Formats: sequence, C-alpha cells, structure tokens
Amino acid sequence: MELLTLLVADYANVAEGNKLNVIGVFNEIAASAFPALHPSMVIVARFSASPAEANAARKVNIKVMDDDGKLTLIDFPRDVRVDQPTPGRRKEVNVILRLQGVVFPHEGTYQVSVLVDGDEKGHAPLYVVQAQ
Repeated sequence: MELLTLLVADYANVAEGNKLNVIGVFNEIAASAFPALHPSMVIVARFSASPAEANAARKVNIKVMDDDGKLTLIDFPRDVRVDQPTPGRRKEVNVILRLQGVVFPHEGTYQVSVLVDGDEKGHAPLYVVQAQ
C-alpha cells in the first residue's frame, strides 16, 4: 500500500462512496503550559492499494513520538482489509484514528508516523509550542 495522505485534524469521517471528509487540518499546537493536554484530534491516513492487494489483511500502525524518538505517546495498531477495487483501478483505503485527551509532556517537534506491516510509509511533523 502506498501512503497518499497523512494529516492531523480536528475531525474526519468517511461518507458514502468512500468520500473522505477532513475538517480543521493543523500541524501546530500552542500550549499555555507543559505538560499540555490536547482535548481532541484525529490522525488521517489515506492509502492506495494495488489490485494484487485485494482481500489482503494488512497491519497499519500509527505512532506519535517525541523529537528524539525515546517517548512514544501513541502506538495504535489496526488490522485493515483491502476491498476488491473496480477492475483496472487501485483501491483507496482510509484509516481515521480518533484521539481524546492526548498529553504532550514537553515543547518540541513530535513525529506522526504510519507503518504498514512494519514498514514506515510516511511521517509528518506535529509542532507543540509555548503559546505567545
């Protein structure tokens, strides 16, 4: 599976027809104090799977780690099944991870990473800064 999109946002869902709706995309959280509690967010990963991957079960793992990689805040594995695509086309697969009450212990650049079957497919920075 190929990673097409990796986003952090306020809200996301998948509507009829596999339409991905994402609201409030961000890559920075401003906190008044640390440790900082972020009440709610979603991590959205959208993949493209080849026809050869149809009906396959894949292990998708979403991680959020601090800038030195020593502290893992989120480590969420999920089994994903790739449905049969329309003949001659790839199948798009959406994974939405809803998170409540995430605590960021310190200011810094956190890394949101996505792995499929243990192989990293992509990552995105999430900046957690002191509010001005």
